[in-house]
Amino acid sequence: ALVLDVTNSGSQTWPGNSYTDPLIRVGVRWVNRATGEAKDLQRVPFCRSVEAGTTMRILAEDLALPEEPGEYDLELQLVHELVCWFGAVERRSVTVLPCQDQARSGASASTSVT
Repeated sequence: ALVLDVTNSGSQTWPGNSYTDPLIRVGVRWVNRATGEAKDLQRVPFCRSVEAGTTMRILAEDLALPEEPGEYDLELQLVHELVCWFGAVERRSVTVLPCQDQARSGASASTSVT
């Protein structure tokens, strides 16, 4: 899990669910360091509204992993759906390991953040 502090420096409240306008969420992208290919895999909605001028701490759990093992940059950035990506990009280097024996472990992948 990653902890991310998000500050709303605008004048409009960001709603605390994923279905109310404006649709502002944390976007999750994985960039393959070997190929430069970027995959936009998921959105993390806010658990409560973020009022203008306030900061909220988000615990990003259960992030979807790329299917292929390798070295990636995990990028987290705010996105106003169908409008733009905005704010600072939070970037972490991540190694996605090959699947373990799924019959024994039940795990599909694991990561180590460096």
